[in-house]
Amino acid sequence: MAAVWICDVLKGELNYRDLTVDSFKKEHMQNIIELLVSKKITEESAVDIIRTLLDNGGSPDEIVKEKGLLKVEGDIVANCGRRSDQGKSTGCADFRAGKEKALNSLVGAVMKKTKGRADARTAREMLLEKLR
Repeated sequence: MAAVWICDVLKGELNYRDLTVDSFKKEHMQNIIELLVSKKITEESAVDIIRTLLDNGGSPDEIVKEKGLLKVEGDIVANCGRRSDQGKSTGCADFRAGKEKALNSLVGAVMKKTKGRADARTAREMLLEKLR
């Protein structure tokens, strides 16, 4: 996991900014990986942290706190799912009528309401459970 994040995501962000790997503290990458492994943040949040560190400095923990990037789960995702269900009644009806792709718009609504802090897979599973 660490190799993918360093060789793919971090390297891509460094290249985009014309920076070298020395521009990024290894302790910050370790912290981000720990947050990912412990499932405290989403992959989208991890990318946001890396970009913020490169652009503005700081520490991963400060960025998580300032931006509210801790992953939301359980009741929060379920509540957003219920609200998405109500707000996108045509999406629900379409899904129940056999249009599997309609579920994507409902998952998208949950992700929007949680500002990307929900796990999309979990949101999808919760919505499927409610819709069936």
